[in-house]
Amino acid sequence: MAIKCELVNDPGIGPGYGLIRIGGLEQTAGRLEFCLERNQGSAPFLGPGGTWQAQEFWHGVDARPADAMAGSGEAADIETAPGQAPAIPHDIPVGPEIVDPIVSQAHSVVFRLTLTVDGARYPCVLRIQRPLLGSGAYFEAKPAPAPRLEPEPVPEPAPIPAPEPPPEPVPAPVPRSSRRLWLGFALLPVLAGAGAWAWWDCRIPALAGPRCQAAEPRTQQNVEVQPISPPQHCTGLSAGDCLAAAEKSLAARQPDAARQLFQEAAALGAPKAYIQLGRMYDPDTWSAETSPAANADWETAAYWYDEAARAGDKDGRLGAGRLYCRNTQDPAFLSHALELLRKSVAEAPGDAAAEALLKECEEKAK
Repeated sequence: MAIKCELVNDPGIGPGYGLIRIGGLEQTAGRLEFCLERNQGSAPFLGPGGTWQAQEFWHGVDARPADAMAGSGEAADIETAPGQAPAIPHDIPVGPEIVDPIVSQAHSVVFRLTLTVDGARYPCVLRIQRPLLGSGAYFEAKPAPAPRLEPEPVPEPAPIPAPEPPPEPVPAPVPRSSRRLWLGFALLPVLAGAGAWAWWDCRIPALAGPRCQAAEPRTQQNVEVQPISPPQHCTGLSAGDCLAAAEKSLAARQPDAARQLFQEAAALGAPKAYIQLGRMYDPDTWSAETSPAANADWETAAYWYDEAARAGDKDGRLGAGRLYCRNTQDPAFLSHALELLRKSVAEAPGDAAAEALLKECEEKAK
């Protein structure tokens, strides 16, 4: 059973608080916990107090209904009846210990949320509503306090200067000899001639050195015509035009710009954009020229393929099923991979590649 989960801002409380919205969970009662994992770093699991750690950690969920706490920072006085299983809320309220560590991560980080209901595990890729506001946003909105005025210090009386020593006697000037005077007169024509030569040398364009040349104005012929680069955003474009612009950026070896445009094209309704995003990270298709990431990342690729699968794309189902089947031992993700591959085989009977991949995954899941 595939479920959907998304983290959004909690409008009833403010920055630093959010709601994890769960969709597709069939169970309505039971003890609910969740584990949050990121796909980067040596400490992938979010532990208590908002710190990342290497060991898996499970966060408990309040048994009270989520609507009893919505719009209020205080918990409502509602208790579950003795012997009755607690109801599973559709919206899980979380605070700064969950929201702030997510806000501090780069947008390229993918988060996996695993729910447990009475021991049964349900994994999902946690979608993040952007912009997600951390608790620091509350303080940024307030003006900074005025600096505290300190009283001016009372100036100390200036010390009485010591009496200056009497000036030393200046020796009488020595009269210059007439020989030096005549030598100066003799050098005047030489200096004047050198100055005239330097002035004339700078006026001759053929003999002008780099120090004498003046900066020439740029003419129309010297200006190189730059090629028109693809747009950096898809504002005002259709999904097809945005997808074409993303393909153009990718062909121009601009993977960062291409990733941004592919994401915008996907939001406009182009499922193939999800496939291209997945190929940027897929270990089978990754390359340094066409990927914004320094290395392949199967989890990020599976995330984008899964998004394409949700939009009904066959290549997305095959890509996500292949990566989940070959890169994880988690029974929940293997079950999700089998679900995707079986649907692909059912919709396209006779596809040898899909059937072989399904058989491989079924053998691994035994």
